Amino acid sequence: MVSNARIGASAAAPGSGGSGAAALRDAYGGVPAGDIAGTVLPPTLDGHQPTDLCPGGPDHRGDVDRARAELAAAGRPDGFRTRIAARVDRLKEYAAAEALSASLARVGIEAEVVPFQSGDYFEKYAGVPEYVHKHGFGFLDQIAHGRSIKAVGNHNFAELDLPEVNALLEAGARESDPGLRAKIWAQVDRRLMESAGLCPYLHARSLLHRGPRATDVQISGAYGMYDYAALGAVADS
Repeated sequence: MVSNARIGASAAAPGSGGSGAAALRDAYGGVPAGDIAGTVLPPTLDGHQPTDLCPGGPDHRGDVDRARAELAAAGRPDGFRTRIAARVDRLKEYAAAEALSASLARVGIEAEVVPFQSGDYFEKYAGVPEYVHKHGFGFLDQIAHGRSIKAVGNHNFAELDLPEVNALLEAGARESDPGLRAKIWAQVDRRLMESAGLCPYLHARSLLHRGPRATDVQISGAYGMYDYAALGAVADS
């Protein structure tokens, strides 16, 4: 989930605890679906450091009192209205968006779930900043660097353009030492979470299956799935 600072209202913020990540995980199938996320970087990528700047109570069902206190501190004690974009043809994603909307409603945040088809999601709606500005929506370089904001096909949905994050991303791209580079990615991750522009809720698990004839089988660390560009098959005998 992302929030767009140019719209004026975030759907969630670090420390609010109101989103109830467990309900979103339930929409994906419960505990077997993955681990509740407290970071932008998934555990499979270099630089991941387990942390949680937005705790949602001991059971991850949301800390309503803390969320209300955060809203009051932000000058919105009665909540606000916002929108959540979700791809309706991705059933689990859409169910998670509905779960988030229901969870936020407990503290007065009215989050309308806006359905879109996957084919239009990036090219016409969520990926087009002009549309986001008018209607609202609720790896690292593409989703967080200011230069990655595009008129069409945008993946930096939050339109983040934080000088510190931009500089860290550029430094990480130049760093040849894997250990030092991982530390930079960890700094980027933490700064993004502090910005409240991104609201990760699940580090998903997937069951991968391949036929016995498959060759050159590789798992992409970025996507957590087979690298189809490398995948081959044993020729029929």
